[in-house]
Formats: sequence, C-alpha cells, structure tokens
Amino acid sequence: MELDTGAAVSLISPVEAELKRLTELGVISPLGNSEWATPVVPVIKKDGTVRLCGDFKVTLNQALCVDRNPISRIEDIFASLAGGQHFSKLDLSNAYLQMEVEEKCRKLLTISTQKGLFRFNRLPFGVASSPGLFQKAMDQVLLGLPHTHCYLDDIHISGPDEQTPLKELDSVLGRLEEYGLHLKQEKCLFFQESVEYLGHIIAGLHKSPEKVRAIVEAPAPCDVSQLRSFLGMLNYYGRFIPDLATVLKPLNELLNKGKQWQWTVD
Repeated sequence: MELDTGAAVSLISPVEAELKRLTELGVISPLGNSEWATPVVPVIKKDGTVRLCGDFKVTLNQALCVDRNPISRIEDIFASLAGGQHFSKLDLSNAYLQMEVEEKCRKLLTISTQKGLFRFNRLPFGVASSPGLFQKAMDQVLLGLPHTHCYLDDIHISGPDEQTPLKELDSVLGRLEEYGLHLKQEKCLFFQESVEYLGHIIAGLHKSPEKVRAIVEAPAPCDVSQLRSFLGMLNYYGRFIPDLATVLKPLNELLNKGKQWQWTVD
C-alpha cells in the first residue's frame, strides 16, 4: 500500500528536519506499523518554519466525540478588560504540544510521512477536540486569577493600577512554572499601555490595523464558501460597522439555496 505523505517536494527537507527535531524532543515517536495513519500536512508559519499537522478530518475526527468545553466569548473577555491601565500578553510556545496524551490514545495520532509512520505523544494541531481540551486545561491552570484571561494559547493580564498586574503576572508565571509550561519569549509583552489581543488593540478598544487591511485587500468572493469566510471577517468587527445588518443583507441573501450568484462592484 502506498501512503499519502501529503508533503510537497519543496517541503521535504523542512519536514524531515522538523520530524527529527520533534523526535528528539519526545513529541513524536517512529512506528513500524499502525492501524491508524493520517496524512501529514506541513504548514508554513510566519517565521518560515514548518508546523506539522495531520489531516485528521479525513480520519480520526470522523470518529471523535468532541469535548465541548466552552471557550470564552471574545465579547466577554473585552468587557472584563474594561478599565485596565497596564497590560501584559503571554504566548505559550507550541501550545498544544506541551500537553501529553495518554499512552492508550497515542496510536490514534499516527501520521504518515515521507520518512514513515510517527505517532504524536503530545496533543497535535488538527484534532477536532484539541481546542476544547487545551482550553479546559488552561482554565484549570489559571483558576482563581481574576485579572488573567486566557483564550487558547494567548494569556492576557491587566489591572486598574500599577501594582495589580504586577502581582497577577507573578502569580501567572508561578502557575506556568508549576505545571511545566513554557512561553515564547519573543512574543510576550509586559506592562504595556496598549497591546494587540485577539485582533483588537486593547487600550480602550480599537480595530487592529493589520486585520482591517486584510479585509480591505481581500479579493472578491467567487463562490458561497469564500463568501462565508468573507462574512465571518466582517462580523468579527461588527461592533465597529454602522448598520451592519443593512450593509450585509444583499451578501447574506447570496447564501440562500437556489439564489443566483451575482457579484458586482456595488
């Protein structure tokens, strides 16, 4: 049987290097054979390195009972940040990969690569239950810290004065050390008057220029699937767009089954 490696030729060397690195770290382990084998999906990160994911939607995700642990609503997080004067933002390094998976479940996380089969010993990207499991774990790690908010791998600390966020940061760092969690230092910010968080500038509340530019420069949708993605971007910033429902009405109508697709400059 020929395995689908899922890796483009130009990515073979970076993928092999990442496989070697993750094996040395104990994140993955090589296997001779497995009942499960998910195609590897290499994703190029902003810094040019490769993240190895599995195309679990065609394998494991179809058989999962997904953990529905609630993830905080972004609106609720922003409301709780109101009145903050100093802000710190912490970013967990390779967040999911810091969570160990039970031994009996690891065989389900086998990926097929040009170097053979490997199983994940840590929680990988692409598994449908990963976000809920990770958020549940972080909620427990940071339980009882009122000025700390965590949305997946982003931790935000604020306070109404200078001393509160300082004490809170000390508590957060202590918790992370206790649980053996590591931060990506170059992406952390401390005691800022404003920071970007979840696509918004926190200092009051403003739109992130980078995210707005992505909307303005987005190509016109060519089909219903692309239109849904475009509407998702617009709805995310709905609070800043006057009469949003009126503006989006003709676009939402294009989603109706049987509606003739017609996109104009208007």
